[in-house]
Amino acid sequence: MGHSAKYGTYTIFCCTIGYIIHIVLVQQSDLFHVIKWHFVYNIITLLANQTRSSSAMEFTGHQKAFAFLLGTAMILKAFISDRHSQIAKRMKDECPKKCKELGKPVIDHFFDLWNIGKKIQKLLTKFSKEKGMESIGRWRKACVRHFYWLVTSSQTKLQEVILAKFKSFQYHILNQHTNIPIRLINKNILAALHFNWNLNRESLKDGQGNAKLRLTYPNLKEGEGTVREARVKQNYDYVAKIYETLVKTPKEELQRLEDELKTEVTEPLHNMLKDKESKAEAAQKFLSRKKRETNICPPTCSRTPSRTLSVLL
Repeated sequence: MGHSAKYGTYTIFCCTIGYIIHIVLVQQSDLFHVIKWHFVYNIITLLANQTRSSSAMEFTGHQKAFAFLLGTAMILKAFISDRHSQIAKRMKDECPKKCKELGKPVIDHFFDLWNIGKKIQKLLTKFSKEKGMESIGRWRKACVRHFYWLVTSSQTKLQEVILAKFKSFQYHILNQHTNIPIRLINKNILAALHFNWNLNRESLKDGQGNAKLRLTYPNLKEGEGTVREARVKQNYDYVAKIYETLVKTPKEELQRLEDELKTEVTEPLHNMLKDKESKAEAAQKFLSRKKRETNICPPTCSRTPSRTLSVLL
């Protein structure tokens, strides 16, 4: 895909067959053209559609491309793009509904690893130019390589695991391998306090003293409504109680409680292992793994010969 102030080209590349299967040409003008190109392997339609600004070209091209692809007999299982906010929102909200209407499987949307890795490297380069932060530049490439590893070594849609792996690298840069902050425990304690404090809230009353009702439409019920009594606003008075406890409790007692909670956090994995793998064995596994083909994204369509693609289109 590429764009300029006047034109924008949105290209759909199929990873399974290795061909460009569709191209959309977006033009910022008052004219509307339809051009058809006939390639050797398939038919690619170029649409020049008007847009009000050059920044809207990519989203317009995405809309036109998917309108064409969903109208064919191809089964799309996954779609990879950059982090365009409008495209991400459309793939999350509108695309599943359209796929269900057409009787097709819902398309999984992924972000391009190269695009995110380039953004990480760009930010680290910017921070390394600040005073006192020059050492960040030495970790720039290692951080990007670690990002590629944590995504490719984790199962699809395990966002929490991927985030935990990325945070572990941050602590490695800081040379902090023990006493890692236990933010998750703190969040769970706070969530439990909030739940208990607001468990038995009273119902809102109307002018006649009857309980007000609230209607919601859960996604699970597919349009069927769920009626609940409207409750009074949530109470956050426990925050003042927490502050009062922190002020009145002696520092020694707070330190004891903190140390007690830290005992629930397991040590880093490299400290817990007794029988560590040798360097030669690890190198042999690394070389064998490099020979294998990594399939990060599932095939977008079946492996049909390229000559039959024009029939599907």
